[in-house]
Amino acid sequence: MNVRLITTKEDLELAYQFMKQFNKKLAYYDFLVKFDFNNHDKHFIIGAFQNEQCLGVLTYRIEHLDKENKILEILDSKYSDIRSYKLLFKFIDNVASEDHFSAIKIKKPDPDLRSKKVINKLNHILRLIASLLPLSFF
Repeated sequence: MNVRLITTKEDLELAYQFMKQFNKKLAYYDFLVKFDFNNHDKHFIIGAFQNEQCLGVLTYRIEHLDKENKILEILDSKYSDIRSYKLLFKFIDNVASEDHFSAIKIKKPDPDLRSKKVINKLNHILRLIASLLPLSFF
């Protein structure tokens, strides 16, 4: 198994097929936009490959704080097994140490949209109940 920076269309296709397993609705164009494949100076995609099959994908970007300090921010990672997970993060660790990054930051995933909808519905119901209660109740 080897880990490499995804720079070819063939590797990108393999990575897309792998990521589609986790998000069935992911369109190829959305994949390109999400990971900003054409902007190599800011966003990077690495993949763990074995026998021309993608077993893990990790995306990251570089954030420059000032002239001397920069942060490697991991945006997303998906992997099929613990071995691909270890190889992807070892690759990131090597990149960070070779390029003298100040820190490695893992981006927190956005809250699920379904949970946002539930919270919004509960908020709406509570406001409705509060509007129906007489002011003397408070």
